[in-house]
Amino acid sequence: MRSVPRAFDAAPAEIVWETTRAGGPAPLDPVADPRPREPGELSTIEAMLMMNRLRAFGRPRLVLSGGDPTLRADLVGIVDHARRLDLPTALVTADSDRLDGERLARLHETGLGAVIVAMADPDGGSLGPAGRRLLREIGAAASASGIALEAVTAAPEPAELQALRAILLEVGARRWWARFPIPCTGGKTPDPGTVEETLVAMAGLSRDAPFGVATRAAPHYRRVLLQRRRGDRERSGTAELSIHELHGASPPINDGDGTLFVGHAGEIRPSASLPMTAGNVRTHDVVETYRSDPVFLALRDRDRLKGKCGRCEYRTVCGGSRARARALTGDVLAPDPACPHRPTGEADGADGPVQDRLAACSGWKG
Repeated sequence: MRSVPRAFDAAPAEIVWETTRAGGPAPLDPVADPRPREPGELSTIEAMLMMNRLRAFGRPRLVLSGGDPTLRADLVGIVDHARRLDLPTALVTADSDRLDGERLARLHETGLGAVIVAMADPDGGSLGPAGRRLLREIGAAASASGIALEAVTAAPEPAELQALRAILLEVGARRWWARFPIPCTGGKTPDPGTVEETLVAMAGLSRDAPFGVATRAAPHYRRVLLQRRRGDRERSGTAELSIHELHGASPPINDGDGTLFVGHAGEIRPSASLPMTAGNVRTHDVVETYRSDPVFLALRDRDRLKGKCGRCEYRTVCGGSRARARALTGDVLAPDPACPHRPTGEADGADGPVQDRLAACSGWKG
């Protein structure tokens, strides 16, 4: 049993609510099962009752995702209710046709704080022509409305970073999220070396970028960032960067540890990409579920991590992707196969070849 409470034992920093499945796959959810609007979606009253309860967490950010949240006729009322509760809100979209300047302005007036443009660009790369056009259109509308703009793209190749930085600067993005794939659930299998190379390049970009740089499904970015900053301080002769300092810039959230996902029909899960249901907001207390359910307790206890993740000196700041570990091994506490780092003093292969674990994914080809 842990002797030291963790920062997110009592409340998550972010809650993602899948407001609807209408309109296609959820942009933030790599395991989305897109289907038309269903009778099981939370009603307006049910949604507001849930939000009332979420306020017991304090002021976590409520991210309205989908599907397409703009297809809910009660969206303005939902955002206004969040404002009355003093819950910061953000809206995820991948369609500028339904979210023009007029609608964004109305949502901003009722309390919307940010719009997150999530792209799965058919043109290829992390941000192809269609994605650039979408980002510019929504960026212009967000700027005119006074709403903060964030962007989610597929994890880029290092060579793409400067072009990506330029477009993010052009549209005035406040934060950029790089989304790394979860294999066996619709995403391609990531190569650990390529992932590391990308994370190192992102850490370099973050040094002078005027926008925040963050990841989805790659918590070892914080390990890379910590290693880089410590190296910088050692070279300059200043004091070593502490993990607590890093936490201030990049909170160590992970699946079920600082995050909470509510599905379109009220399912309570650790995150969008980790399909482990711990209850339903219609029948379970969402606050007590997050704080006390065995699934969430296990995910927040990083001393229970197995293999190299359990032995890693960076486990408190990283913890590995629990969703990826489960997708590839069937064990949510197993090591994250997308991370090549070995704990101090260990040789490669301490937990078996990474390729063997990747091969366990049905349909994987090396």
